[in-house]
Amino acid sequence: MIDGVRRNSVAGRLGFRPGDVIEEVNGNPIKQVGDLQKVQRDQPNSWRIFLRRDGKRLRMEFRA
Repeated sequence: MIDGVRRNSVAGRLGFRPGDVIEEVNGNPIKQVGDLQKVQRDQPNSWRIFLRRDGKRLRMEFRA
């Protein structure tokens, strides 16, 4: 779960909010922070993220 987002941070500009729960990134389930760190180390060119916000599942896509 995202517990905070700084105002002019990359996460803030991309639309992430405190309380968002990241469930999946590029087809990889995210159960703990280490899962997300592993995806980040791979340095993908694009990101497909599924997250849970206010009981809804949202999809976000970004290119690096």
